Amino acid sequence: MDDLTRSMIRYLAAGSIMELRIINSDPSADTRLSFKDVMFLNLIATIEDCTPSKLAEAACVTKPTITSRLNGLEDKGFVRRARSDEDGRVQVVELTQRIADVYRMGWGIFERMVEDLRERFGEERLRDFAEVLDEASRLLPDCLPEKP
Repeated sequence: MDDLTRSMIRYLAAGSIMELRIINSDPSADTRLSFKDVMFLNLIATIEDCTPSKLAEAACVTKPTITSRLNGLEDKGFVRRARSDEDGRVQVVELTQRIADVYRMGWGIFERMVEDLRERFGEERLRDFAEVLDEASRLLPDCLPEKP
């Protein structure tokens, strides 16, 4: 494994650890989240007009699996399901305000990190880095194994 591959893996692991720590940091919370819960919340937070079907496709799982996962997250107070304003037949999935606030806090960490990187490396190198990250994000789905 080359240095770049190791660096990408370390970054991914560090980001996952950060997410788990942020989401599980509230000592008053009566519920802790599993790593899978966090991954599903990440998908819900980032998929535009998120629906159970989009979640199932993105996670490569069945719709009954998504329904079960959403029921658990809804019971814990992290997501809500509602009818789409555009098409009442479509169910959309959203983060509750409580967990959306947690995500905003996490995104704030990334904003501070970017400012530190900007000071260290300059705007031009950071723009190049962002371009590489965007391209890696586009390439990753093509590198994944076929759906089972």
